[in-house]
Amino acid sequence: ALETLLLRRCEITDVGATTLASALASDTALTTLVMSENVLSATGAEALAGVLAANGPLTTLHLSHNAISDDGAKAIAHVLTGNTVLTTLGLVDNAIGDTGARALAAALAFNGVLRTLRLDGNAMSSAGAVDLSVALERNTALTELSLNFNGIGSEGGYKLAAALERNRASKLTELSLGGNPMSVEALTAVDRGLKRAKDE
Repeated sequence: ALETLLLRRCEITDVGATTLASALASDTALTTLVMSENVLSATGAEALAGVLAANGPLTTLHLSHNAISDDGAKAIAHVLTGNTVLTTLGLVDNAIGDTGARALAAALAFNGVLRTLRLDGNAMSSAGAVDLSVALERNTALTELSLNFNGIGSEGGYKLAAALERNRASKLTELSLGGNPMSVEALTAVDRGLKRAKDE
């Protein structure tokens, strides 16, 4: 049975993603789906969210370098709340802003299985980081959160650091914030929070 499906750089559109999602709805073996660097919008993401909603064996989903935007992120976040299988989600470079970050944060507050979330190269500001920090105060599953090259300022950095300080049950060991417009002091605070979380 097919366990891994790699469809990177295949010029797959929303129509193709919808067709694929319908086919995968009955697949009971697929654990890894990579659809990075295609031409998916929110519509394609919504279709693929349906695969996650089925709560099948899919543990890894990469949709990086598409254009799913806030609406696509919201669709995925909606099903993440109840998903108990997915451990890795890649949404790098997808034009996701603060609205999408807020939806993903709401899901992270309740999701207890996702270990890795990559959101580099999106359009989040400190407001998005603040929402994510609220989730990090509760989340006890995530080990890696990558937010490189967004628009997160020092305020967002300090909020993330404070969340790590408050959540003594956090499993987060990697929080990447390179390429964001925040001060060295804010980055140092995050690093200190991560080290404390690791020492707990």
